[in-house]
Order: sequence, then structure tokens, then C-alpha cells
Amino acid sequence: MRPSDLQQEVLEKFKKKNTWTHQVEVILDSWCRINRDMEISILRARDFALEILLEERREHKTGNGVFMGTVHSVKGMQFPYVFILDGGWESNNIEEERRLFYVGMTRAEERLCLCHIKNSLNPHIMSLKENSFIYETAAKTSGIKGFSKDLTVSILGMEDLYISYPGLFPEGHAIHRNLKELETGDKVRLKEKKTGLYIVNDKNQVVAALSKKGSAKWRHNTHNILNARVLGIIRRRPPDDEKETKYQNLKMESWELPIVEVLHKKHLRQHAGGQA
Repeated sequence: MRPSDLQQEVLEKFKKKNTWTHQVEVILDSWCRINRDMEISILRARDFALEILLEERREHKTGNGVFMGTVHSVKGMQFPYVFILDGGWESNNIEEERRLFYVGMTRAEERLCLCHIKNSLNPHIMSLKENSFIYETAAKTSGIKGFSKDLTVSILGMEDLYISYPGLFPEGHAIHRNLKELETGDKVRLKEKKTGLYIVNDKNQVVAALSKKGSAKWRHNTHNILNARVLGIIRRRPPDDEKETKYQNLKMESWELPIVEVLHKKHLRQHAGGQA
């Protein structure tokens, strides 16, 4: 199969556009540029995509979003635009801070923005003032529309999910149809039943279940959730050497799981126990 044919066939399967479909488009574009007229196998194309994703994982980036991290986490990386925030300086470790501040500054390829909070004693930025290569500007203090210090975002990931739950049902079961129809960005919610805490879609259909740890955290806090949406969907299969009881009753060789982003009030009630 020619790379351009593979690209067309894959992209036609995407009914909706999102961050992940864009990522696939970028990978396929790269593949077409490198192997424009070469016949390829699906296996080779898959290996190429995995190499690209592995490299992006090493560089801590996926897609075209904003990367936020510590100076330590960006060593060896470069960005067109870099913003270094202000605050939290320790006068008893100023030389180490100065070194890290310099490392952060040199991550910028085109433009570097050093933020300075009014009345903050930033020992590293003061020495740069009044230099001809520095452009200074000030902004009035203002709030961010819709922002609240009482709200935060949590991710329902592997620790929060009953990982093997969808795999306990045979191929024709409704849960697999519900998962297949689920798209990145779709709204979901947590629903409590006698048998546990579940993730349901906008049609009140179950798409996943929470683990003991996840249930313990969220069972008494569902009223604190303002919004929940699908961040991504992964395919899961048991490890080849897995001997745990939780994998012994599986009806599927592999199954899908939603990764969910939850917007909620910061202070959650803590309770012991939970449902499997």
C-alpha cells in the first residue's frame, strides 16, 4: 500500500476531529514525506507511528498544546516561546536558583518572557532591569473570567478505574457498543448503583466502573463535580504473564477504557473503603 493511500483510508475513518486525530494526521503526513512513492506494509507503518509517539513521550509533548513543567523537566528541550513565572524564591539557596533560572532562560528559541509579581523580591530578574535588550511592560491586576480558586481538575486514570470491567462482558454486550460510540470531548457523569460507582454517557448507559480506590474517593463527592468529559480512549489487554484473579473471568482479549477529566470543587471528603 502506498503511504498516501494509507493516509486517505485512515483519515476517512475519523468522523470527528480532536487532539488525537490531529496527532495521527501529523504522523501520516511525516510518513508520506519520507516514503512518498514506496510501497509499505501496515506493520511498518505502525512501527513508524510508535517510534514517533515514543520520541514525543521522551520530549514530554503531544500535539500543539502548552507545555508546563519545572526547569528540571525541560533540560535539553527547546521551545519557540518560554514564560518563566515569579515567586517562591529562597534566599538561602540563591546560587542554585540562579543556575536553574539561567537554564530556564536558555530554553527559549525566539522569545523569552520573564514574569515579575509586584512587591515580589525576585533576586534574578532585578539584575536584568534597564538593559537595552529587555523590553518591559506592566499589566493591571485583573481576574480571569470564569476562574475560581475553589475549583480544580482531576483525571480518572488507571488507579481510579476498574480496569478489567468491560472485558468481563462478551463481544456483543451493550457496554462495548457504548464505548465504541464514545468520542473524545463527550460529556459523562458518575452514577452510583448498589454494585458500585460507574461512569455513564449522556444516555445514562454504563461505559466503565471505578476501582475500590476510585470509588472511595468519589462516592461521597459526586455532588462536588461540575463537569466530566472524555479526555481519551485507550485499548487495554491483560499482560501475557498476568496471573491475578481479576483477569481470570475475561470474555474479551482486549477492550476499551475511557480516560475522564473531572472539573470539581477542591476540597473532597475522604472516606475509607470502596467498591471493586
